[in-house]
Amino acid sequence: MLTSAVITPDTPPSAVWTARAACTATSPSIARRNTRRVIASTYVIAGLLTGISGVLLAFYTNSVSASNHGNFYELYGIAAAVLGGCSLRGGEGSIIGILIGTALLQVLQNLVNLLGIQSSLNFAVMGTVVLAGVMADQFFQERAKKKLVKH
Repeated sequence: MLTSAVITPDTPPSAVWTARAACTATSPSIARRNTRRVIASTYVIAGLLTGISGVLLAFYTNSVSASNHGNFYELYGIAAAVLGGCSLRGGEGSIIGILIGTALLQVLQNLVNLLGIQSSLNFAVMGTVVLAGVMADQFFQERAKKKLVKH
């Protein structure tokens, strides 16, 4: 994850592609590009990175078990993105923010272990973090709208 975060934003072709993807995601009618190609390439890159992360996870755990391999990792991914400042509505967030959110999530998991909270409540803690992030996002969105109305 760190390698892709370091390599991706510095290369000019990826900066152009990132701008096109962001424009397509926020308003496809204004994008004036071949939006199908941008969306398809986004899915291809996401699939490629998912495959690489699956292989790395299999190497890390020294096993591949389809029944429980990667259970609830989507919750951890969403929690890390929300902690990093990404909006669940889309269109907001950064790679640095997601890296910071991932580090904060790891610190939060270590804190849960150090406080002696049962491991069965770990998902409840992660859900609470996501809920708090969504509520904070909603609060800041409404606050920004009120500032725009005043000006």
